[in-house]
Amino acid sequence: MRWRHGRTVTNAQGRAKTYAPISLKAPPTISSRYLSEGERIEIADAPQHGKSLRQIAVGLGRSPSTVSREVARNRSPRLKRYAPRAAQVLAEAARKPQPQISTTGSRNIPSCATCVR
Repeated sequence: MRWRHGRTVTNAQGRAKTYAPISLKAPPTISSRYLSEGERIEIADAPQHGKSLRQIAVGLGRSPSTVSREVARNRSPRLKRYAPRAAQVLAEAARKPQPQISTTGSRNIPSCATCVR
């Protein structure tokens, strides 16, 4: 509990040393360029309340084409309904960094010094 809320320790000379509480890292924020999970859930729930895609877009502060593309891209082929959880999983997978391809050692590429005369 002391570590969580911070603590004060008195040293041999009688001076008090205060340690700040340990805080957990906040989850990384997603750029506003991408739809959040909450926005995707709202897109899925709004048609049940009789809202059109344009009304959903206005409510989210997004372009109608963004909402339309999101629904078309992530519609369940079997149920023909928008699947927000699957859309979020696909979006997170697309944002993960891809492994870098090494250009050295894989092919016999001449150095620049041999190309320039």
